Amino acid sequence: MAEPIWAMVVAGLGLLDMGANYCDEGCLAPRAEVSSLAISTGSVVFGDDAVGEELYLRRDTSRAFGPFQIGYGLSVTTRGALWAGAGIVHTIEVAGSSAFLQSHFMPGVYLRGNGADLGGPINARAGVELGWRTQSGVRIGLSVDHRSHGGLFDDNPGVETVQLRVSFPTR
Repeated sequence: MAEPIWAMVVAGLGLLDMGANYCDEGCLAPRAEVSSLAISTGSVVFGDDAVGEELYLRRDTSRAFGPFQIGYGLSVTTRGALWAGAGIVHTIEVAGSSAFLQSHFMPGVYLRGNGADLGGPINARAGVELGWRTQSGVRIGLSVDHRSHGGLFDDNPGVETVQLRVSFPTR
């Protein structure tokens, strides 16, 4: 049941940020954001076991509503598991530095292949990334996320991924 907790963290951070920085012009007013393409790779952990590696591509679009940027992603593991989804991304830039904290919540579809049995085909991906932005806008970070169906089906084991992510601005 980690999705509801992660969803509340993402929403809570975004709502705090929205109240402090976005409500002068409409709390969820449409706005342009720098779009990016991210590539990440890392380990997939199921229970206490590493169950393969994952390659994950994510596109954060130029569309945002208040602090929430629209994003979508696609991942594949070395065991043939596929995930594709779309949702929201929220980034907090640490004032006076190049550091950032980014959270995301993306419901999606999971196809098992020879990967972990997550109990059903609908699985959300939620997590955080801590990183550093270069002067050219490239972001490098460590991302940790959780993927499961949040209780939609009988069994809800979930997987975690720990990844190194590099994100390139595309605007």
